[in-house]
Amino acid sequence: MQNLTAAGQLAGLVGERAAAGDYRSQLGVMTQIREDFERMASILANDTREPRADAGRAGPVRDSAGDELPKIDRIVVYIDDLDRCPPARVMEMLEAVHLLLAVELFVVVMAIDPRWLLSAVAAHYRDVLHVPGNVLADGADDTQASTPAQYLEKIFQVVLTLPPVDRRGHTSMINSLIDIQAPATGADENRTAASTTGTTEPLRTTGRPADLPTTTDGSWDEEMYGPAVDGLPVIELPDPLTFTEDEARLLRIVGPPNLPLTPRSIKRLINSYGLLTALRQPHHQHDLEEIPATTKPDGTPVPAHHPYRAGLVLLAALVAHPALGQHLCRQMHAQTEDTTEDITWETFLERLASLPADEPVTAGVGDDGQTTGPHRIDTRQVDDLVAGLRGITAEAAGEGLHLPDRLAAWKPWIVPAARLSFPAGQIVKTLTTRPTPSPRRDGR
Repeated sequence: MQNLTAAGQLAGLVGERAAAGDYRSQLGVMTQIREDFERMASILANDTREPRADAGRAGPVRDSAGDELPKIDRIVVYIDDLDRCPPARVMEMLEAVHLLLAVELFVVVMAIDPRWLLSAVAAHYRDVLHVPGNVLADGADDTQASTPAQYLEKIFQVVLTLPPVDRRGHTSMINSLIDIQAPATGADENRTAASTTGTTEPLRTTGRPADLPTTTDGSWDEEMYGPAVDGLPVIELPDPLTFTEDEARLLRIVGPPNLPLTPRSIKRLINSYGLLTALRQPHHQHDLEEIPATTKPDGTPVPAHHPYRAGLVLLAALVAHPALGQHLCRQMHAQTEDTTEDITWETFLERLASLPADEPVTAGVGDDGQTTGPHRIDTRQVDDLVAGLRGITAEAAGEGLHLPDRLAAWKPWIVPAARLSFPAGQIVKTLTTRPTPSPRRDGR
């Protein structure tokens, strides 16, 4: 009789479908994952401890080795480097995070550049979410629109923005990444001079390890180890991340508040400068030597300086302001081509800051060697760059680390530094149409 009623027939249909599993087979992977997560949470929530015989209370659970197993209350998932993924992968990860957060068991901590995250959401939902600058339908204003930030607020319950790197953090990171070269002794200087000029004589040894046995008469056992050979010359390779105290002091100055370096860009600066010094071998030792003070034709004294400082400061500027790399290198290269004008470093900075707001920058060069369309420079970034370079110049002078006063002393470093930057490296070909001179001993 129950099957004759509507309620009975409905119950029978539901039971039949549930038993057959037709619907469950179509639920998909995400539903199965969510059910598995919920089951994991239920198992951990119902975790019971073995009762103690003496106290009748729950005691610790131990593994086969007798070690106590901790009770798991939460599973914390850490996600990093999501800002290196394409927008589609970012959205897949956000969907997975939303699925995890639906279960009380999981806590998700993400470290990410919010600019990349917002751009990925805006690109994925460009037909749904409102992006500033787009016209809304029915004359609605921005306050009535759904935005990428509102989408993310539904996923992230707590947001903590980390402050930018300050001088103290920059200095601490520099000290942790580099080693300071010990002052050279007379023997070290002689060895350095010999290796630089290539006059080192090969070592004449038997070539056998000291701990290998010899024959009874002390001679080399050729039957056991083969014929004896003359020793090869010993080549001491310098550590590219070991710098002089002079270099380390300038590395600490080029960072915040002068140039806006992040932890990642600080590492890139250290590694790039280490590569630059390695590429300069065997000339790097001369780059570290002091150029004596001179006097300008008008009688103005030019303080002594070290050639390497121009390369280090230029490289730091390219790392901190990559979007301005091509513009900076072009301007510096163009103004040093005119040998009739003796341009000072301060004059160059004044000219760099005087670029009109509406003046387009020369077309760039793509990877295929073809020119790209001209674009405009953000003059606010140029102002920040010039202010930072002036701050470095003044602070370095106060510390006795004077930068080269003549712009001609900076020219030999334009191409080597540009080669170590993605944007600036694209114009290296245009900067090498004429040979670049080597640094002169008088700094001019």
